[in-house]
Amino acid sequence: MKFYSAHHFNWILLIFLIGIGCTAAGELTDELPEEPRDEILIETDENTSHIPEWYRPARFSDADSSAIYGYAYVVSDDPDEALELSKATAEKFLRFEMDRQLEQARSVMETDGYEEAGDPRLILQLRNFAANINVEEVAKLKTEQPADEGDQYEIYARYKLLRSDLYTLLESQLSDQKFLRQLRDYSANRGV
Repeated sequence: MKFYSAHHFNWILLIFLIGIGCTAAGELTDELPEEPRDEILIETDENTSHIPEWYRPARFSDADSSAIYGYAYVVSDDPDEALELSKATAEKFLRFEMDRQLEQARSVMETDGYEEAGDPRLILQLRNFAANINVEEVAKLKTEQPADEGDQYEIYARYKLLRSDLYTLLESQLSDQKFLRQLRDYSANRGV
C-alpha cells in the first residue's frame, strides 16, 4: 500500500476545490440576464423614488452627441463632506469619460488611416489634457439632495461638459489642428 505525503494531499484538495469553485461560478453566470449591464433598468419603489431623473444609476460616466457626463452618489453624516466628495467623484468620472471618448476617437481615426493619430506625442497631449482640465471652470455641475432622513445626507451630482466647449478648449491645447478638425468630423458622423 502506498501512502501519499501531505504535499500530494494538498494538491489533490486544491484541484478538488477549484473544480467546485468553477462549477459554482458556472451556475451563477447561467442565471444572469441576457441584456447588457448598462441597459438594466432600476425599478422605482419607495427606496429609489428620490433618485433624480438626470442621474444614471447604472453608470458612473456617459456621453452623447452633445455632451460628456460624470456622475456621483455619496452618503455621509456630514452634509458639507457629502457635497465635496460628490463633486470630486463626479469630476473624476467626467475626466475618465473624457479620456475614454478622446482615446476612442483617436484610435478609430488611426485605424481609418489618419497616421498622425498614432503619434505618441499626440496621445500624451490628449491624456494630459483630460487629466489637467479645470473641470469646475468648464463643466456645469448639477447636484440634488433628497429630503433629509436621519443622520445620513445623500447627494447626487453630475458634471456635464458640452462637446463644443471641449473642442474650443482643445483648440488652444493641441498643436495638431488637423487632428482637431478630424475629431470634430468623426464626432459629428458617429455621434460620439
